[in-house]
Amino acid sequence: MIRALAVEANSEIADFPEFHDLLFQETNIDWNVGNFFIYLKDEEANLAKELLEVAVLFEHIHPILVVANGKKSTTFEDYALVFDEDHCGLFASDIIPFFITGGNQNDIQMAMYQFEEHLVFETMENGSALFFIEKNNIELIQKIARAYQIVVTFALDK
Repeated sequence: MIRALAVEANSEIADFPEFHDLLFQETNIDWNVGNFFIYLKDEEANLAKELLEVAVLFEHIHPILVVANGKKSTTFEDYALVFDEDHCGLFASDIIPFFITGGNQNDIQMAMYQFEEHLVFETMENGSALFFIEKNNIELIQKIARAYQIVVTFALDK
């Protein structure tokens, strides 16, 4: 999982293709999805923001978690952008990742049946399953984990 920034331009950028081209010339865009310009380097995102502000086209900067593609839920598109066939970005302000870090296999499987209806996305990270939920479901996931006597570890911001 890699942290990135998605600089969002307002929808009017579609009326100014030359400005779209300028962003590609002046900044090092890692991915572009519609009016979202994704940067792995903060300096590049800040430059894009400044350029968009000058043109009155800036909307917002979103912290993004870049992950390998995986299993998408029906709500995935509400919380993510698909960058290419191998990567997508999840809006870090809305979701939180967690790992299952302890418990017996049967209890983990039973908890997973409960977790599945609340998952936004699932992928693999360093050989372990990584799950993403809406931030407002943290307490629910913790209660399910306690009920099945398994351990979940949330990857909280440092």
